[in-house]
Amino acid sequence: MEEKQKTLLQQKEHSRFQRILAWIGIGLLLALYIVTFVAAIFSSPSTNGLFLASLTLTFVIPAAIYIYQWIRRVLKKE
Repeated sequence: MEEKQKTLLQQKEHSRFQRILAWIGIGLLLALYIVTFVAAIFSSPSTNGLFLASLTLTFVIPAAIYIYQWIRRVLKKE
């Protein structure tokens, strides 16, 4: 019985951690898109670079979060 409660507590902690990382990723992507959009509106010379960074990080940020969670899960089992 005690082991079952411990397992449930670990699952809740893992789920909470995943939600926090997901919200951090969403916040980063939103901030990146907003900066790119504002730069495009004001015809900034850095608009092209911001667009390319935005496009690249759209794939890199979620992949980095996934890899971090995977490594954490693997290391926690040991």
